Amino acid sequence: MGTLSTRTTRRRGVGVIAAIGLAAMVAGLVAAPMASAATPASWKTYCRNQGGVVQVRTPAAGTNSPPVLRLGGAVAFCRFTSAQDGSRIFIDLRTLTSTQPTLAAIAYLAKPPIGKIPGNVNPASVYCSRLGGSDQFGGANVGGGGWILGRNPNTAVEACVFPDQSIIDSFGLVYHSQNVVRGADLTTRLRYRPTTIPAVFG
Repeated sequence: MGTLSTRTTRRRGVGVIAAIGLAAMVAGLVAAPMASAATPASWKTYCRNQGGVVQVRTPAAGTNSPPVLRLGGAVAFCRFTSAQDGSRIFIDLRTLTSTQPTLAAIAYLAKPPIGKIPGNVNPASVYCSRLGGSDQFGGANVGGGGWILGRNPNTAVEACVFPDQSIIDSFGLVYHSQNVVRGADLTTRLRYRPTTIPAVFG
């Protein structure tokens, strides 16, 4: 009985040690990508060096008809403003600073044709959807949505979110497809500058 108890205790001890080791290994694996990735500070510095302003924005539904529902998942954007006409364009810092291709960057650089869009719809939203992104916040009962500063619904920005989580200003994207630059020309500010633009959008 005593021997059985000792063996059980030893097994439990080994099990606990193994569990602690596994937990530490998992924690290390989870922490590793964060440690090796570019830090938010470096993203902010890059944005500012390119002439932009860093803004942390929160996704929110109901911006057209409060009460506003602030959602989870705040994102740091870089805002570029034109000194000539005051127009703006927003892009998330990860997309701006990535040297690897992202769908938002490719869409901006490739300028896929907009095609025919009915006059009674939001062209930027339709264009975003046609490219495989979304800037919608909820269903038909949700009164608008966008990325806001603090709790102010009047600061809402319509941004196209792609499946790879890259994000860019929907209106800036659709205007650029028509060779109109809003805010700043991101082709000279994106870190991703391919020799040949991938034919992702046909």
